[in-house]
Formats: sequence, C-alpha cells, structure tokens
Amino acid sequence: MPGVPSQPAPASHLESAVLIAKNSKSLGTWVAGLQERGLRVYVYPSEEVPDGAVLPDVEFAYLGGSYPDILEKVSLPNLKAIQCMGAGVNFVLKRPDLNRPYRVFRVIEPSRCERMAFWNLWAVLNCQRSCEVYRKRQEEGRWDLSVEVGRFKDNKDFSVGVMGLGSLGGPAAELFARNGYKVSTWTRSRRDMPGITSYAGKEELAAFLGQLDALVVLLALTPETQGIVDDKALATLPKGAYVINASRGKMVVQDDLVAALDSGHLAGAVLDVTDPEPLPADHRLWRHPLVRIFPHRATCASEDVAESLAVTLDTREKLLSGKPIASELELNWDLGY
Repeated sequence: MPGVPSQPAPASHLESAVLIAKNSKSLGTWVAGLQERGLRVYVYPSEEVPDGAVLPDVEFAYLGGSYPDILEKVSLPNLKAIQCMGAGVNFVLKRPDLNRPYRVFRVIEPSRCERMAFWNLWAVLNCQRSCEVYRKRQEEGRWDLSVEVGRFKDNKDFSVGVMGLGSLGGPAAELFARNGYKVSTWTRSRRDMPGITSYAGKEELAAFLGQLDALVVLLALTPETQGIVDDKALATLPKGAYVINASRGKMVVQDDLVAALDSGHLAGAVLDVTDPEPLPADHRLWRHPLVRIFPHRATCASEDVAESLAVTLDTREKLLSGKPIASELELNWDLGY
C-alpha cells in the first residue's frame, strides 16, 4: 500500500484484535494497513459485525464520530482502549459509564497540529495588519497609506489569548510565543507554560478576555464549553478586538458575534467553523464585511493515513506494553482546557 510501510506488529500482540468504525473514503486503506501488520481487523458496520455482535477478542477500537452509539450496538467485553479519530470526542463524552474499564485516546497527528497552529498565526496576522482593509482598498483601486496609522501594533504589544491547551491549542500558543506575541491562555485548570500568562477557571475568564487584541478559540466542544463565547464574553473583550475560531461552531454564539460586529465593538472575526456546517447560502455571515470564513479547512482536513496509522499503532503498542501515552483523555475528561 503506497505511503504505509509494512511493519508487522510484535508477535506477542497479534492475538489482540482491533475494531474500526470510520465512515470515510480512507476506510479501506486503514483496514489494509492494519492487516498488513498482521492484525485481525473487524469493521463496523459489516456482515461480520452487525448490531448485537459480541467480539471478545477486540482490545482496541478506532472510532470516528459517525457512529456515536456503537458501544451500545456492539459488545466488546475485553476492550482496553478507544482511540478517537479526529479532534472531536463528543460521541465518547456522551457516555455515562465514567467507571468504564477501558481508556480513551485521541489520534494526534503532528502535521495536523502544525497546520492548525500556522493557520491561527495567519489569522492573527490578517487581523493585526488590517489585511481585510487592504483587500478592500485593492478592490477599490486605492493606494491608501493610512490604513494602519494609529492602529498598528508590533507583535510584543499585540495580545493573543488562546482558549484551550490541548493537542491544537498548545502548539498554537507556543508558536505565538516563539514569534514574540504577548500570549496568554485560558484553561479549566491552570497549565503554566514558559513565557505565557496563564488564566484558569470561570473566575479568571473575564480577566483573560479583558486584555486581548485577538481571542483564539481552540477548546474541545463539551456541554461545559458550548456557547462559551456569548454576548457577555464578547462584551468583555476590549473594543476593537478580533475573534478567531477553529474549534467547533457551537463554541461561539453566532447571533451574539454578529451583534458585536455590527455595533462596532469587535473589529472582525476569522471563522474556520460555523453552526451549522455548511452555513445556509443566505446566512448573513457569508457576506459580513468584517468576517472571513473558511469551510472547516484550517488543518487542510486531508487525512495522512500513513501518519495516522503510525500514531494509532504506536499508541496500541505502548498500551499493550504498559508504557505511558501522552494523548490519553483521563476519566475526568481533561480535554486540554
């Protein structure tokens, strides 16, 4: 299989089967890649794995969000771990069995994290340097030297706040800091990083928001974070601030965002995600002069199967060998915020 090296799994682990439930064009490539390593692979849904199937030899499951109720439809009595494909883990969060015997991990692809970090750096630069105004002047055929007069800030004076320090938020915050920005972060529990100001908990959210030039939202979507960027949060941002969201559309209350833009309180927004997706063709955000919209493509979304396979197999081997794994989601659902 092109791009996927054939390296058999350790012989001592071959008796451990895997289940994959992934609704994408790459499913066949995934199955072939796992099989090439000598693993027994079950696919859900299939004739071999219908609803009600009992699979006692499955110890590792690779699950996508397309099948949120799979653990109610298939019995996996000896499941040791679930690996969530993609950033979303909402379908696992909905499960009530917090005392479950299995562990939960995410597929964290280094290249995807890097692309997300640089997309957010571009978005901040786009806001910081008034690029949308320059684009409008270009359309008007105007050579305007006054666009940034009185508004320009060097990186060291431009305050960027990152909400969330998970696999996406952490690299973004580090990239901003490496480029000399005044960086702060907000998380549910304090997470200190060198050269970065840390805010934590609801009691410090207002202080975090109140000193920003640009708010970068990279939280995981949970009942606790849904709608966290609402009219109150937006009003707490300084006048002239920007909102950048590449996490999930439901994180930002869109009507409140539009109102803050219309009132002149916010200077602009860059959105890679919306609610719903795609936006209806007549939705006002499409044509709002202060909004730039991407169709959920900050990470380019194209899956690197070779890299993803390497990550998932590394996680599997570490688990079965009793080694620590950095991508684990703990039982208290510590999602990096």
